[in-house]
Parts: sequence; structure tokens; C-alpha cells
Amino acid sequence: MTDLFGFVKDIKQGGACAFIFPNNGVIFGRLKGDEYTSLMGEVRKAYEERKAMNDRLVGHLQDEFEVSETGKKHLEEPILAAAHQHLSYFNHGGNVSLLTSSKPMKIGPLWVNFQKKHEFNPPHGHEGVYSFVIWMLIPYDLEEEKGVFETARRKMASMFGFIANDILGKSLVHPIPVDQSYEGVFCLFPSSLVHYVNPFYTSDDARISLSGNIMFDV
Repeated sequence: MTDLFGFVKDIKQGGACAFIFPNNGVIFGRLKGDEYTSLMGEVRKAYEERKAMNDRLVGHLQDEFEVSETGKKHLEEPILAAAHQHLSYFNHGGNVSLLTSSKPMKIGPLWVNFQKKHEFNPPHGHEGVYSFVIWMLIPYDLEEEKGVFETARRKMASMFGFIANDILGKSLVHPIPVDQSYEGVFCLFPSSLVHYVNPFYTSDDARISLSGNIMFDV
């Protein structure tokens, strides 16, 4: 907890210091090689079984498929560890009592997105306590994507990002420059945090990502 009173007392006469109001954050991590390989197997399996998730999601994507319970098992160690890391660092939800006793967290719905050229995810939030995205395959070069709209003041083609308000209530966009170096990287964030995925333009292959929600297991 930030001690504003102690901060003010430490300011010397004639001095001035910036005070940053506390806020939330996200966790980035990278899967181990065997975890990534196992998940790619689950991705192929989901594509073959083709259990559509479109009616439960807001994505403007043709191919969004459910991932099996086995896929969740591969993620329990890295993703739940990241959730506990976030909980301890940011105290997310610590000031809101939802349950009468502590319950363990569990990975809920899990799905894979096969995002094609020009498809996108509009700004949205998720259900649950936390949500996460894992970038599995990026089929384009980010610099080429930036060049599609050369005169744009802020180049955001293909980018994933978050939208959050500052202390004045102004909406701020935080784009994440996802490129091929992000393959095997995950981002965990509070499920209500608004996020989006912009369309890409320079590849005919699919961008593949896994997404899911974490809930309390009661």
C-alpha cells in the first residue's frame, strides 16, 4: 500500500516529486519447450475435432475451437503459477470478498483461435478472475505490417493490446508489438481488462493463439 502521507513528509522545502497512483498490471511469461510442443499437439487435435466456440466468443473469426481437458493439464503449472504471482504482487481482488472461504484457482474454458488475414477481435473483456493468451504461431513480419499504412500516426496493424483508463478517466491504448519472437509467450491479465486484437494484412497463413479463463474452483 502506497503511503502518500509519508511521501509528502519527505519532500524538502523548495522541492517537488512525482507521485504515481497505484494500479494493476499483467504478467508475461514464456513456456518451456516441451510445454509448447505438447500444446501444438493439442492445437492440431482441436482443429481436427472442430468443436466450434464462436457462439460463446466475440471474435470476428471463422475458426475458434474448444481445446480438450488434456490441453488444460499442460498449462496448469505455468499459468496458475502466473496467476498466483499476479495475485500476490498486485493484490487483485483482495479488497473484494466474493466467497466465504478461500478456494483454489482452476483453468476454465480454453480455446484456440485460427485468425486469418483481415479477421479481428473487437475490444472486450472475459469472465472469470484472470484470462490469458498464448501466442503459438505468428505468420507475418511485424515491420511489414507497420508498413501497410505508412502515413498512419500510430502504426497498430496486427497488434494485440489493452485499453485502460488513467486517473482522469481518459481511455489509454496499450498496444503489444507481437511478432515471431512471441511464439511460446503468454500474457496473463485480470479478466475484466479490456483488450483487442487488430487484423493483419501481409500473410495468407493463420495466426494461432490459445486463450482461456481462470476461475475459483468451488
